[in-house]
Amino acid sequence: MYIVSPLLWMFFWNRVLERSEIYQVVNILKIYTLLACLSIFIFMYVFINYGSEYVGMLIDEPNVEFSQGRIGVAMHVLGSLIFLGTGFLAVPNLINKWLRIPLIIILTAAALSSGRSALILAAGIGIFINFARMSVIEKARFAMGSIFVISLIGIFLTVLSSFSEDEIPIDVFEILLNFLNKVIQGGGDERVMQLSSLIDGIIESNFLGVGHGVSALVVRNEINPWKYELLWVSTVFHVGLIGFFIYAIPVLLVGLTFINLKRLKKHNDYDVFVMAGFVSILLASNTNPYLQSFDFQWMFVFPCVYFYKRYRAELR
Repeated sequence: MYIVSPLLWMFFWNRVLERSEIYQVVNILKIYTLLACLSIFIFMYVFINYGSEYVGMLIDEPNVEFSQGRIGVAMHVLGSLIFLGTGFLAVPNLINKWLRIPLIIILTAAALSSGRSALILAAGIGIFINFARMSVIEKARFAMGSIFVISLIGIFLTVLSSFSEDEIPIDVFEILLNFLNKVIQGGGDERVMQLSSLIDGIIESNFLGVGHGVSALVVRNEINPWKYELLWVSTVFHVGLIGFFIYAIPVLLVGLTFINLKRLKKHNDYDVFVMAGFVSILLASNTNPYLQSFDFQWMFVFPCVYFYKRYRAELR
């Protein structure tokens, strides 16, 4: 998993970027993003109206929850949307004008209705990056447009809540308040317990690591007891500081390449798209072990291959 799987993704992305231009790749990802978002709402509708057995092929334990004005859903596609959502919200210019506003609304609504803090944070990161890159006039227009977009999202979520038997309608502010509480609490009691146990194990191993396949005192996953949601900390726990630094080398190289491109004013919107998604999934990986799953390792390998080719083309 840690060697063969990343190599397969590396081979895949290398072939894709050799045969296709980055704008073609992003156009395909745009379609996947739209389909991924729509699949969330279709999943909710089918689950609520027909039952979990009709969506069981999409995830082992399908679930949709409405409670106290909030909504949550469990789907594999939410992980990939962390990268894609951040990228497109950070650089909406990559979306065709006729599709731009609808996709932004759908992306934001999908993040809010997912109930997943990592996806909500990803959407916030993308919006912040886009806002930071704007001129003063563009920021004023953005502020005015945001009121319109938020209103549409509110209407959309209200319609979505009508599918539920819960008498309390979905409240955007309640969702955001719950998200902030989770952030303040360090991700919840379970993650706090994991953190304490992992740190104890790191200290006991003298920061040299205990090896792969070993669990700390607190076990989060009974099937795979060595897996923890706090991936950064668990990596130090398993391989020590030296191993963590080795794993971090590709991340550092990607960051340095982007910084050099920006310093030389050779960066473009596609660089920002890939880098924004990369930063977002790295942050989200400390709330869920995304990078330990073949399904999600593409989000780590793709930026490494892309920026290696950018380095060869522009900086070498």
